[in-house]
Amino acid sequence: ERLWDTLQSRLPVEFKIAGVTTIDQANEFLLQYIDGFNEVFAVKPQDQKIAYREVEKEFNISHVLCVKQERTLDNGGVFSFYSNIKIM
Repeated sequence: ERLWDTLQSRLPVEFKIAGVTTIDQANEFLLQYIDGFNEVFAVKPQDQKIAYREVEKEFNISHVLCVKQERTLDNGGVFSFYSNIKIM
């Protein structure tokens, strides 16, 4: 989030200085800008080992990365979701 705040305030100024006025120009500018930005602001980690572990094959990530919302049915077996009515 801190990076995004920095870029939101910095990039419009950088675009103006470089005369960037189109999306294509912005994309071309960013290809060069990212390397320079990283050279100034990047910090190498003290420990360069990968910090995550591989997911086991039996593990179904779809069961973890889902949204579950509790709903109640009325006496007629009907519930609503964002004002859409569904009969069960």
